[in-house]
Amino acid sequence: MKNYKFYIVTSILFIVLVLFSKIYIDFIYHKKNELQELSYKKQILDSKKRVADMIFAKQKATVAMALSLSNDKELLKNLENNNISKNYYTNLIENFKQHTEYKNIWIHIIDKDLTSLYRSWTDKSGDSLKDIRKDLHNVLATKKVTYTISPGKFDLSIKAIVPIFENNEIVGILEVISHFNSISKQLKKFNTDSIVVLDKRFKQQLLYPFTNLFIGDYYIANFDASPQIREYLKNNEIQRYFNPSFIIENNYMVISYPLKSLDDETIAYYLMFKKLEYIDSVDLDFFVFRWIALALILVMAIAGVVNITMFYFIRKQRDELELLSVTDGLTGIGNRRFFQEKMKDEIIKVKRYKHSLSFIMLDIDHFKQVNDIHGHGVGDSVLKEYTNLISLILREGDIFARIGGEEFMIIVPYASGVETRKIAEKLRIEVQNHKKILPITMSFGVTEYKFGEEIEVILKRVDKALYEAKESGRNKVVVR
Repeated sequence: MKNYKFYIVTSILFIVLVLFSKIYIDFIYHKKNELQELSYKKQILDSKKRVADMIFAKQKATVAMALSLSNDKELLKNLENNNISKNYYTNLIENFKQHTEYKNIWIHIIDKDLTSLYRSWTDKSGDSLKDIRKDLHNVLATKKVTYTISPGKFDLSIKAIVPIFENNEIVGILEVISHFNSISKQLKKFNTDSIVVLDKRFKQQLLYPFTNLFIGDYYIANFDASPQIREYLKNNEIQRYFNPSFIIENNYMVISYPLKSLDDETIAYYLMFKKLEYIDSVDLDFFVFRWIALALILVMAIAGVVNITMFYFIRKQRDELELLSVTDGLTGIGNRRFFQEKMKDEIIKVKRYKHSLSFIMLDIDHFKQVNDIHGHGVGDSVLKEYTNLISLILREGDIFARIGGEEFMIIVPYASGVETRKIAEKLRIEVQNHKKILPITMSFGVTEYKFGEEIEVILKRVDKALYEAKESGRNKVVVR
């Protein structure tokens, strides 16, 4: 009878385990699909941001070259004489090739009537650009430097357009033109193939196509476009790949990034092809089978072990999530929530033990210019580098947190306002002298806690001190 009951219990347990296993397997596969989808979405966002950043960086570099050349007295002399010294500009371009990463820079000189006077890449000149170049009309109207992506008679390219002045009047225009080849080469490092496709409505405008590569009526603007991918697009209706955010087929993820003119008109598409095997993700198959096997073994062996294991992992995940919730993802120090909690804790200690407590609010001077000029990648590196520097200088009991973009707070226990000013001054000097990544300075506001005052009052006072430091010239320490 006992054996009978045992077999019944065993059979029920076996059925429960089988049902549990099926449910668990279904859950794992569902989770796998979710992780795969998240991985794809992250890849799409990363790829689009990467190509946008690369294009922007190249536009800025091209503008810098154009501005440098526009101040050349030789250029003004050439415009006055209507006689361009070709050898002079040939030598300049050769210097660009030898000393920069841009190997295919063009120089285009245009008179005030929008007639081409000189093209470094061809002997063709004397033609009017009035009817095909809206961007040139924009420069004449605004008298401002412009950078854009636009098609011309020769190519789709990145252009920096600078008006040339004499006695406050425009006497001509200088164009420095760069191409997409260096960008596609950089993307190769990320296992990404590139195809830069000009919309077919501009085909008639391309009188002298530079690459001479076409897929139907669509011009391909980068020399290094893969022949295999070009053939694939030709056989699969290239326009299919323009509008969707991405397509997954034939073991490729194809991501489309629109290239727009000054009028915010889509004129071309940057297509990125990446094999699925190169997309960063967890090893999903290993993840699935490992946890299925582990779950079945643990469940079939000892239910208690499973419960303990699940409890351990859940608790560990909870602790990690709790840590993540109070940690700044970029710099690794505490975030705003961490600071707020620590500030409350320290004020409670002060009320109990009656010791001094001070606060430092600090901010990177002109940080927006760092991002605008050097890009957000360099900006992030600056934040990490100088956060590490400050962390090494602070005392063991000091509490350091990032509360905003380039804004930080330091809680300084057992220190008066006078003592804390010395700490802030030391930090200011160390930051100014560090000069790694980029030379920067910081402004500091310092205040001491007054017994019984509210948190909002402290924060307003230290914020006002920081504001005064910035208003008085930056790179200063102000105590209130």
